Amino acid sequence: MVTFVLGVVVYARAFLMTRHSLAMETAVVRQQLAVYKGKQPRPS
Repeated sequence: MVTFVLGVVVYARAFLMTRHSLAMETAVVRQQLAVYKGKQPRPS
């Protein structure tokens, strides 16, 4: 239920944001994900 509510909030926020700010936020999240994945130990 929490996941559904969070999804609705994220969708509504994305719908109301300007394209530029949404694109910038997407770029920031992708960068954070890349940094997070880089810190994970690789399986041998």
